Amino acid sequence: MKIFISADIEGTNGITDWNETDNNKPASYAGFARRMSLEVAAVCEGVNDYDPASEILVKDAHGSGRNIDHELLPENTWLNRAFSGHPRSMMDQLDSSFDASILTGYHSPGYTGGNPLAHTMTGAFSRVLINDKIASEFLISYYTSLYYGVPMIMAAGDKALMEIVNETDPDIVTVDTMSGFGVSTTSPHPAKTRARLREAAKQAVANAARLKDTVKGKLPKSFVTDIRFREFARANIALNYPGARYIDAHTVGFDCEDYFEFLRYFRFV
Repeated sequence: MKIFISADIEGTNGITDWNETDNNKPASYAGFARRMSLEVAAVCEGVNDYDPASEILVKDAHGSGRNIDHELLPENTWLNRAFSGHPRSMMDQLDSSFDASILTGYHSPGYTGGNPLAHTMTGAFSRVLINDKIASEFLISYYTSLYYGVPMIMAAGDKALMEIVNETDPDIVTVDTMSGFGVSTTSPHPAKTRARLREAAKQAVANAARLKDTVKGKLPKSFVTDIRFREFARANIALNYPGARYIDAHTVGFDCEDYFEFLRYFRFV
């Protein structure tokens, strides 16, 4: 079985402050980069519990893309580091050859609570909407997986996001790693989270073959999107993208039927 894992950090067990996500702040960051790596390792181990002959590609999808310690992962893993610039972004290297995709360390979207570090992709955006839904990095990655014909079978991250995941696609097995309230978080012991991740991954992979046939019906047929920029100057620049439309001084719309066209637009704005 061939599995794709996209790993972020802001939904990792216990993470609470931006310094803990920043490799330029090693005193705060180092422990959480290790915790991120161990959570990915637990998921990989769960996949291997179900299929010891599996092939796993991990996309380090946070920030610089240089956070995960490959030495902490099982030997049947490949690790993609940094970013090529492809519109797949956090799902870069995914293609139709994969049997399933998994997300770890994902977090609540910008314009919501549920995580002190809630955001969507970049601090330049205050809100991203796709078909009138507040778009999280989960939703963008989920649609990317569906676009390539790959079922998403598992997601892990903060509790508020996992509620969104369950509402979006009940077939996805979820693990909440922590809950946020204001600028605080509450988390179980990291070892307990890793045990749940391992068991959930084993359960999720068992569903992969069954879910392969459901992919086409889950991807919307068209995409009406708008992005609200924090600075009106950035919105003015985005308006120069072919097909972009003015909504207000801070907000730009873009509509398409091919999801990849949205990804291409999103990559350049």
